[in-house]
Amino acid sequence: MAKIALTGYTDKISVAPGESVDFKVSADNAATAHVEIVRIIHGDEHPDGPGYLEETVASNCAGDHPVRKQFVDVG
Repeated sequence: MAKIALTGYTDKISVAPGESVDFKVSADNAATAHVEIVRIIHGDEHPDGPGYLEETVASNCAGDHPVRKQFVDVG
């Protein structure tokens, strides 16, 4: 699977279980992106540590979604 450059943000900084969150995504040179929500268990890739660890979290947004380039006006 090819990796694409995605840029995005959510409409909330954090959510509690059961709350909803909207994702705003822009992608260059792609029509779709595969979405998975993951829980980061350990983010440090230092060789002396356990390495990067994540687990997939079940969600209703998982799957392929259409994406497009979103232009942003600065200023």
